[in-house]
Amino acid sequence: MLRLVLLLPLLLPGCNLVLPLGPGPDGRDGRPVLDGLIRPDRRPADAAADEQPSDAEPQPVMVLTLAGTGVLGFQNGPVNIARFNHPHDVAVAPDGRVYVADWGNHCIRTIDNGQVSTLAGRCQHPGFKDGAAADAQFHNPASVTLDGEGNLYVADFGNQRVRRIAIGTGNVTTVAGTGESGTDDGLVTAATFDGPDDVAVDISGSTPVLYVPEYNNNRIRAIQNGKVSTLTGQSYGEKDGTLGEALFARPHMLILSGQLLYLADFDGSVRLIDLTASKVSTLIKKNPGSMSGTAGLALNPGGTRLYLSVRLIDLTASKVSTLIKKNPGSMSGTAGLALNPGGTRLYLSVQQSHQIEVLDLTAQPPALSVVAGDGSDDFLDGPAAKARFKGPEGLFYHQGVLYVADYDNHRIRMVTGL
Repeated sequence: MLRLVLLLPLLLPGCNLVLPLGPGPDGRDGRPVLDGLIRPDRRPADAAADEQPSDAEPQPVMVLTLAGTGVLGFQNGPVNIARFNHPHDVAVAPDGRVYVADWGNHCIRTIDNGQVSTLAGRCQHPGFKDGAAADAQFHNPASVTLDGEGNLYVADFGNQRVRRIAIGTGNVTTVAGTGESGTDDGLVTAATFDGPDDVAVDISGSTPVLYVPEYNNNRIRAIQNGKVSTLTGQSYGEKDGTLGEALFARPHMLILSGQLLYLADFDGSVRLIDLTASKVSTLIKKNPGSMSGTAGLALNPGGTRLYLSVRLIDLTASKVSTLIKKNPGSMSGTAGLALNPGGTRLYLSVQQSHQIEVLDLTAQPPALSVVAGDGSDDFLDGPAAKARFKGPEGLFYHQGVLYVADYDNHRIRMVTGL
């Protein structure tokens, strides 16, 4: 039977792609496939000639698959045949290379110039081992954080450790943790964690400081000069006060801006820690049943606004406060956040509704609307209003494109035209 293939030109910021619409590697019709992706920062020399004039009509908001077939598994290679297993987080370097915490495959993957490869870890072989990239092992890596100095930090959730990958070589080392579950502070070689879920890196001082939220221990830990200490938190709860009095409800994600720490409690609020005043306060207070599943947050470049279900940790004033309050049932299952460079639009991935939303911060009060996803628990690329996600998790905004770790679709997606 004769099959027609439609060539649909779709323009991404900084690159021109022609995407064939036809049966994909997983047998789904109508799925745009990114093959031979030209990264926005590596345009052909004559690409500028193809750019539209500034008064041209804006491009429609589209959802595309950057990598992954949708079939759970592991495979490297071209983006249209590569496979993931519940990608949990995504980060994008200034040069456009994409890093993925592949939770179910127990390794760290990269997407670069249309190819998916393994940066570090023996994929599909959970365990623990430091050393060369090909020999190292992870167990449910939860997050990836770039420090701007050639290192990628990993919250190795299942191994109860914080790990570091030297991007140039792929060599993996343990920053802190014995692998045992516990709350022991002290030397990094003796300290114990329980559920390290994210890493925030401060390289502004003479020695780096890492901040680690512990999902199971309900604590925020600090790592500096070879030692681990408890910054704040002691048991499950929601309580403001001094660093010694404050309680947290499954702290999940951190954002660092200068000497301010913004924290998302998965079961609750947005908090602020002010280290000068040694107090914790709630920036956003949850109502019963609201803001449940807050998993991510984002900060504007000026460090003046924090967006999400979060708490703020002010490292200068030593205070934690709650930033915002959410109505019952709203933004349920917020899993990831990203902010545009101007700090005017906050993007949220919402697990329960399988959608990507945006909060217009220039409106008074800020206006929430759906950017992409029709609310169906499924997969579909194309116009944003008709696109479908399945449990979207981590987000990262880079050069006009929103990258999405589409957890249950086993894909890395992009929302373009923003």
